[in-house]
Amino acid sequence: MRKLNRYTEQCRFLCREKLNTVSELTDFIERKETILAERINDRDKINNRLRRCYEPESIEALRSEQDGLTQKIAAIRKQIQLADAVLKRVPSMKENIRVEQRLQAQMRDETGRHYREREAKKKEVRSRGWER
Repeated sequence: MRKLNRYTEQCRFLCREKLNTVSELTDFIERKETILAERINDRDKINNRLRRCYEPESIEALRSEQDGLTQKIAAIRKQIQLADAVLKRVPSMKENIRVEQRLQAQMRDETGRHYREREAKKKEVRSRGWER
């Protein structure tokens, strides 16, 4: 169930962000890492201002701004983690798809062979006059 929930979350993430290819996914990660670095830098600046601030109103405003940035940073990190997880699964997913396609082709061939054999037997029975 945990894997299913994780895969569902990753699928929803890909659909929500409209990411269809590996290159789009890597570009997304790069963009988010840039934004993450900017947000962390902004939060560090607020931390520096908080150390020098002694007014209670200003401290409260800076802390709320810091909390907002922390929440944004957490959301961005989660998106990056989801994208990384999808990126790591791509090779195994490709191999799973190839295996599944081979199995389906093999099943089609076997089903077709059984059908052809059955039809050949029917023709043989008809040609010998042994119809049921």
